[in-house]
Amino acid sequence: MDEKDQDLLRALQRFVPIEKILMVKPVHSLTPFCNLEIYFAFIRGAGVISAGAAGLGEVSERALSELLRHGLAVSRYWRDGIKPQSLYERRLIHFAQDRSLLQARLKAKGTRVVELPPLRYDGEIQHALQDDICVYHCLFEEQPLFVGGDVERLCL
Repeated sequence: MDEKDQDLLRALQRFVPIEKILMVKPVHSLTPFCNLEIYFAFIRGAGVISAGAAGLGEVSERALSELLRHGLAVSRYWRDGIKPQSLYERRLIHFAQDRSLLQARLKAKGTRVVELPPLRYDGEIQHALQDDICVYHCLFEEQPLFVGGDVERLCL
């Protein structure tokens, strides 16, 4: 991990008490030059937050930036009692409170390659505040909308 990655992890620790961080690099069907990293931050006395990124070259900064944003959201939920509104937010809070599903999945140790469909879009979204805030979006061909569904669905 480089200095930027370390800075992101130190910032995360200011908001959420992290017990340990685990990085998983699934074997996938994308080009051999594509890196895929998923980070799990185990919250002391609670659950886990996760984030990931894929792309050519180094992806850890994008993944850890997402992990920090998830940590900020969990911190605000605990500190201010802000109720999760979307499925995405409910999933985030669900896993932040309970790590048992993740632990069971990690013990399963899959043997197959993760088959990913072709990417339709992988890049920054242009918007009015783009000089201050980067919004990144990754969309696969024929990817179902991320609405409805089970909050316990672990995307790993």
